Amino acid sequence: MNEMVIIEQKGERLHEVMTLFYAGIENSKRSFLMMGQAIYYIKQERLWKLTGDHVKTFKQFCDNELQISIAQANRLEYIYREIGEILWDTKIDISKVTILLPYLTGKTEEEKRELIENNKDLSVAAIKNNLREARGEPATDTCLHTGLVEKWNRCTVCGKFFR
Repeated sequence: MNEMVIIEQKGERLHEVMTLFYAGIENSKRSFLMMGQAIYYIKQERLWKLTGDHVKTFKQFCDNELQISIAQANRLEYIYREIGEILWDTKIDISKVTILLPYLTGKTEEEKRELIENNKDLSVAAIKNNLREARGEPATDTCLHTGLVEKWNRCTVCGKFFR
């Protein structure tokens, strides 16, 4: 087979696999929104109390019925409640949303939409660097690393890092 044909076939295969990957990102985001919507209704309508006497608190409901932490349940509900409308029609990975989440609190709908829109096509590293700069901290990609450099050791048995 001709080398150009092989390259073209591999390019087509890459396109096929990347299409699968991006569909997974979209499905993941939609799953987060659907779970958040369900938790929103469970909390608003206090439906968690209907599961029986063995569940006394929403935390117990999360632990026993949803089998997620209460922090995760609250995060899912917050994403749905605060920016769900924006996210349904925006192509953005949920990991980027969770990075931006603390910066969306207290913003208007327009400001939230703008922040998400401005960051949806950036890498996670670029988003983190932009947020560092917005807080007045040096970005990791522009820092000259002229300060002290920490020395770290790593256990070869368990992989834990320590100084």
